[in-house]
Amino acid sequence: MSGPRHVKPVDAVNRMTRQWIRTCPDQSSVFCAPSAWPLLGLLAHAADGPGRKELEHAVGLPANDARAGALEILGLLREMTATNSALGIWARAQCPLDPPWTTGLPLGTVGHLTGDPVRDGPLLDGWARQHTGGLIEKMPVEVDDETLLVLATAMSVRTSWIRPFTESGYPTWSDEGVWRDRRYYTLWRASRIVDRVSVAATNHGEITCLEILGKEGVTVHLVIGEQGRSAREVLEGGLLARSGYGRRGGELRIGETAPALAVERVPDNEPDDRLLIHMPRFSVDASHDLLEHPEVFGLDTVTDRLRGHFPAISAQPLAVSQARQSAAARFTAKGFEAAAVTAIALMAGGMPPVPPRRVKQIRVELDRPFGFFASHRASGLILAAGWVAEPEAYEPTVEDLEVRASLRELARSGREVRDRDRQAGLLGERGQFGLPGPGAVAVGAAGVAGDQKPAG
Repeated sequence: MSGPRHVKPVDAVNRMTRQWIRTCPDQSSVFCAPSAWPLLGLLAHAADGPGRKELEHAVGLPANDARAGALEILGLLREMTATNSALGIWARAQCPLDPPWTTGLPLGTVGHLTGDPVRDGPLLDGWARQHTGGLIEKMPVEVDDETLLVLATAMSVRTSWIRPFTESGYPTWSDEGVWRDRRYYTLWRASRIVDRVSVAATNHGEITCLEILGKEGVTVHLVIGEQGRSAREVLEGGLLARSGYGRRGGELRIGETAPALAVERVPDNEPDDRLLIHMPRFSVDASHDLLEHPEVFGLDTVTDRLRGHFPAISAQPLAVSQARQSAAARFTAKGFEAAAVTAIALMAGGMPPVPPRRVKQIRVELDRPFGFFASHRASGLILAAGWVAEPEAYEPTVEDLEVRASLRELARSGREVRDRDRQAGLLGERGQFGLPGPGAVAVGAAGVAGDQKPAG
């Protein structure tokens, strides 16, 4: 089956994102199709036989066009202000690369493997760290004495919000839903641009979609579905919702509800309607074995060691032995960052006064699992997608622990003074005349820390 004709590489990459979503588990995950797709494009162009057809179908372009498409996507990533990307190819001496295949690759792309994993492993790990700003610590594939060739792409995206969130100084403690009894930090933001939220009716139920704009031409969409919907269903519906389909916040009426959303009338000092967002800070890491999903990545026939599959790469017969991606995403009050390294290894065979006005408020509270997409506004390329099954857990800082210790000490001191005064009969004697004895003063201070306050 031939790949589609006249398809733009950006559309082909987004198609792979859609295919990848179908494999998404309900656990936290993040994946970056723009990191995997160029490698598969290079392999599709170099392959022959049935493997070429499978890769062509996965890439979504004719194999003859796949190499040019791969280089176009890598070039687009390099041109974006918010992204950093790199292509790396390392070959053993036993695997001389065909000059026509390496022609046109970015300078510095091709390196060498010694065949010694103790030396080659740290080299590849350092490359992964360098090109992801440290978000990815290790190359996702392991090199061994059978590894002849490693192909890898690294990409990272970093953006700061045009309107930053405010992070609560103390952790939220949810007492209902799937996140009940979890302690996590909450981000919140109020905006007068209510059309940054929309509600879309999809084949998988209603989807609420939030649009968060970054300064560097990147938009992050947060999508949440109806209770009980799977990650796959919400993300598939979210693809439709983020495209602009559905009703914008300005069209929603007082009293309407949608997943994680309520429209209400509230007092306000300003005349304009507002959008209020409460959500958790999140941090997601994931590792993907691309060989587990040949229907998405086309890596089935080309893993057969009985023959070579890439004659355009080298005269040495080659078969794919590993194909993995490591990815990470972070969402904070100030911005968003994500990174991925994809590698394919080949072996023989990489409260104030009441305001005077009442306005419409759209309140969105992401207090259960939700999905996200990070995309380049100008091109529409989806840079990263994923699912947040768990909020980022609250970890007390040294300052938090010191404050807690001070409050505990204050409470303990108050109890000691109170007990001492009771033993001396001071509370009873002074209390009958209404005089504030020293025990009453101490109890008042201890009451701030949660102890019983003095009567009267």
